[in-house]
Amino acid sequence: MGVIIAVAIEKGGVGKTATVTNVAAVLAKQGNRVLVIDMDAQCNSTYFLTGNKKRQNDYRNCGIAEMLRVYDQGADYSRYVKETQIENLYIVPSNAATATIPSILNILAESYKQNVNNFLALSLEELLAAIPFDFVFIDTPPNLELQTTNALVACDYLLIPFNCEEQALDGLQDTDELRQRLERDEDAEIKLLGIVMTMVERSSLTREMKEMIQKSQYGPYLLKTEIRKGQAVKDSGTYGKPVVVSNPNSNPAKDYVKLAEEIVQRIHEIEENESWH
Repeated sequence: MGVIIAVAIEKGGVGKTATVTNVAAVLAKQGNRVLVIDMDAQCNSTYFLTGNKKRQNDYRNCGIAEMLRVYDQGADYSRYVKETQIENLYIVPSNAATATIPSILNILAESYKQNVNNFLALSLEELLAAIPFDFVFIDTPPNLELQTTNALVACDYLLIPFNCEEQALDGLQDTDELRQRLERDEDAEIKLLGIVMTMVERSSLTREMKEMIQKSQYGPYLLKTEIRKGQAVKDSGTYGKPVVVSNPNSNPAKDYVKLAEEIVQRIHEIEENESWH
C-alpha cells in the first residue's frame, strides 16, 4: 500500500502545506508514485499542486469530503484521484465541502456504529487497494479536530513541521500527546517520523528554540535538514506551484530536496530496525 505520512501540528503558518507539496513533488520527480490527501478546508495543497483556487470550485463533488461520504458504498475511488501539474503526483483535492467533513464523519460513525476516527483509514485502504502509490501525504488543518485525528489514525508516520515561535512548542507537544493518546485508546500504530524546523533564520531565537528541542524528549526526532526562510516560498504561492518547481535553485527548494532524502532514509532505518526485532 505504500507509506502513509500525515503532516500535522496544532498551529497555523508553520509550513505544513509547503512541506507536503514540496516533499511530495521531489519524490514524484524521482519516479515514485505519490498521492496527496488535502484534508484542509483552505484547499492550499490543492492550489499548489493543481493551480486551481478554492473559489473556482473545479473539484465540486469529487473531493475528499465526497470520497468519505461514499464509504462502504462500492464507489469507484479513482474518480476522486486527480492529476496534478507534476508527473507521478496525484491528489484527492479539497473543495468547498471539506468544511463539512466533521458532520460527515459523525453521521458515518452513527450509521455504521464505528469509531469516528477510523473512516479516512478505512477509505484509504480501499483506495490504495485499487490504485497503488509509493507514498501518501496527508495535509491537515491547523487544529486537532476530526480531520486531524482521522489523518493520524490513517497514517504510518507523523511528521511535525516546527517554526521558531513559542506557540509552536505548545503545538508540538499537544500534537504528539494526541498521537500517543490515539495509539493508546484506538489501538493505532503512529510512529513519530520526525520534527522539521521550517522558516529558519539566523537569530538567537532560532538557536534557543533548537536547543530547547534538542534537550527535550524530542531531541532524537529533530531532523538534520532545516528549511531556510526565503522569498521564493512566498513567490511560489503567486505561481500556484511548489517552490521546488517554481524556483528549484532557491535555498528553500534545495532544503526540501534534502528533506525528502532524509525522510526516505529515516523510514528505511526505522523499518530495518523493526525487522531485527
